[in-house]
Amino acid sequence: MERPRWVVATTSFFPKDSREVRRSLACWPHKLIHDGAKMLWAWLGATEPGYDGVMAEAASALRMSYDEYLAFDRASSERHQFVNGEVFAMAGGSLEHSLIKVNVIALLREALRDRSCLVFDCDFRIRTVDDMGTYPDASALCGTPQFSSAHKDELCNPSLIVEVLSPSTESYDRGDKFVHYGTIPSLQDYVLVASEHVMVEVFSRHEQGWLLRRYGADDQVPLASVGCELAVREIYRKVFTDVVGSAASLA
Repeated sequence: MERPRWVVATTSFFPKDSREVRRSLACWPHKLIHDGAKMLWAWLGATEPGYDGVMAEAASALRMSYDEYLAFDRASSERHQFVNGEVFAMAGGSLEHSLIKVNVIALLREALRDRSCLVFDCDFRIRTVDDMGTYPDASALCGTPQFSSAHKDELCNPSLIVEVLSPSTESYDRGDKFVHYGTIPSLQDYVLVASEHVMVEVFSRHEQGWLLRRYGADDQVPLASVGCELAVREIYRKVFTDVVGSAASLA
């Protein structure tokens, strides 16, 4: 097996805007560490440590300020999450995770297309009040979007956030990540969609806290935050199928 070769850095890594160069320089050692770790895993013939839709393991974790994170993330071809001063590479998801995510985005897009609402996919970053930067599976708002900078690549006022669960991310999505999301004043609905069985949970903001409602296969999911309903069967359309593509029961 050929060993991966180290590549000498070129100026193409740095953003064209000279004001970002200083922050890029600060991030460059972190990029070397991150890329070096990836090449090591490739050399060993192993999978880079990580888990669906969330963060890679500590070997890929970096520490930096939020401004450094923004410069680093904007210059990278990969997505990263910023939590409590640490930056983590985000891994991909399972087949079911991907199909559910696409279904949810398509349903939201169709339901909101004739209104002054915007739907974002997992490639658009959300910033919380306590400075978590992350990429939810889907988000939406009705009204005027508020961005953190002139780059317009980081939304600060989503009214709806959707995360598709997997075994390795569920406790995080229900726990610490939910706490961070809860600091966003505009957020009204936080939706968790199971990927191993049929279940949609909606946490809706109330004066006393968050109200949880669960929905099964034959239900409609009301989303007051954006004024629409999603059919659970449509959320799971073509998700649970066998190898020849025949639809499995949603029950």
